[in-house]
Amino acid sequence: MGNFLEHEKNYQIAFKLHSPTISKQARSDGFFRGKFRPFCLPQEYAGENLYPPIREDALKFFSEKKIGWHQGNSGKPSNHLCDSQVCAVNF
Repeated sequence: MGNFLEHEKNYQIAFKLHSPTISKQARSDGFFRGKFRPFCLPQEYAGENLYPPIREDALKFFSEKKIGWHQGNSGKPSNHLCDSQVCAVNF
């Protein structure tokens, strides 16, 4: 998994910087597990980790069903762009 994850982190860094689905404010490094990391979103923009057409519905569904986001905070998903739960929801 190490090589794949490292490759994916680099891919997600580029995605974050150029994607029209990520706001300019969310392009800064995000704090995750004690460090600022370029493959994470700032925590206040963690919701942008969800695909825009499903974002509000996904947040509402998780809230209504009391489903916890893995490594999420304040009802938002993880800010880590390689998070498997977020990936599954987006697909």
